[in-house]
Amino acid sequence: MKKNLLLIVFSILFGTTGISQSFNTNNITWFGIDYTHCYFLMPMDFPNVSDLRVKLRAWNDLPLSERDKYFGKTMPGKDVKFVVGMIKKRNDQINVRDHITDDLYKSSHLDSKQVQEIISSYDIPGDLSFRVI
Repeated sequence: MKKNLLLIVFSILFGTTGISQSFNTNNITWFGIDYTHCYFLMPMDFPNVSDLRVKLRAWNDLPLSERDKYFGKTMPGKDVKFVVGMIKKRNDQINVRDHITDDLYKSSHLDSKQVQEIISSYDIPGDLSFRVI
């Protein structure tokens, strides 16, 4: 279940939109996974709400703790910089109880304009240029 959910989250967030520096360079910046607009559609899989907050932090830490798995094989020769504080802070402000639902509409509630608005609200350090991919 954990692998499937993580794969779904990655697919949703990065299948159509993600944040990185241009792949034409050797520098990539990983900001983390922003769960602020994500919904978890199987309430029975999250019976303890406090566990979800712990899981969100753990899922967001995976690319840091397993860098080679997530970046080494897929982006060899790239220098990956981790700047995760802003996304971690956003995720910590989530009321996780409000993000657990059985409403299937919530799985596709964002359009590309809304995603761009979310990304535009990020407080990206001035020395980092980025583009939406």
